[in-house]
Amino acid sequence: MRFVPPESGSLFETPTEQLRARLTPGASSESYGREWRIGRVQTRDDVLTGRLGFSGEGGVEEIWDDEAKDFRDQISYRGVTTVFAVHLEQFTGLVQDRAPAIKVDSAIRALRLILNDGIKDKTLHWKVEAYRRKATLSEWRRSVTRVTKVRFSLSEPNPSWKGSRNVEDLFNETGSRSATAIFENALGLNVDAEFIKQSQNHVDRGYGDGRYTGVKEGPNGEVTESKYNSAIGIEEQNDELAADPNGEVNVEVMRSHLLELPPTSAVATLAESDETEEDETPESIQQADDHAEAEIEDRLLQGKRVYDEAHEVLGDDDAEGDSDEPDGDAERELRELREIADTAHLPELPSAGDNGEGDDDK
Repeated sequence: MRFVPPESGSLFETPTEQLRARLTPGASSESYGREWRIGRVQTRDDVLTGRLGFSGEGGVEEIWDDEAKDFRDQISYRGVTTVFAVHLEQFTGLVQDRAPAIKVDSAIRALRLILNDGIKDKTLHWKVEAYRRKATLSEWRRSVTRVTKVRFSLSEPNPSWKGSRNVEDLFNETGSRSATAIFENALGLNVDAEFIKQSQNHVDRGYGDGRYTGVKEGPNGEVTESKYNSAIGIEEQNDELAADPNGEVNVEVMRSHLLELPPTSAVATLAESDETEEDETPESIQQADDHAEAEIEDRLLQGKRVYDEAHEVLGDDDAEGDSDEPDGDAERELRELREIADTAHLPELPSAGDNGEGDDDK
């Protein structure tokens, strides 16, 4: 992820000093009824590491009381946390995915809300964004070693099916108005299978959503996970780091990995805030994606066009409670999203065999 400093600079604090001052133990902000908090932090070698989490809903446990020789009720609160690291000079960062309890997008939004808590002037707001790049599906496929998972959320077309006969037959035989299909194999999938191709064709026509997961294997055996949203042509890339037996990545491992990223890598470049149109583009794509999926979710509740999956990612306007949504049907909205993605000045996606600067992307 990258941290983009506010448009209006402070006369009293540098961006680095702002990050240090706001990412402190006890700093908090509310999101979707959850009170997110930052736990103990440490700073070394220009990298701040810490814990981020929220208290889960309270519950009643029945525990044994040896004195009473009986069970008694006790209220308990389950804490859910993850770990993160922030490079205070390059404004890049890492956060561990602890899905389903804490997804990366949820943690990124929580960090953004905490950084901007109590600040009403949006020109003083920090942006915290997942690392995303524009690419076609074929370009993304060439960039990964293998595709390990494909998930489709599909809905009935209006007015007719075109080039998706197998999907049409499935809907007709089951009487479905919507469907979710998941294909998964750690050793690799045949993405050219006819059903997958027809499902993707249906998504391209604006009647669904396609999510692909693949892995990139480096020359030294390092493995990077990459996720691709075929509805809007955006790649999200994640690094795989060794975890402790409890499933949590050691913060020292995160610190070392963040320090290994070269300053000229794509992540470091994206973190530089030049207030250019290129810097604003990923935020625009993110907000457009949020509005489209919110509209789709609304239609699900109305019994019209159905999706069973929606992002938690919100733009800055959404975080402030702005409920404006784009007009028009989902097919037109997805076309508009693709136009936004096509005009975005984002780095080109290299192939798996390239040895240029793109190989340093994290």
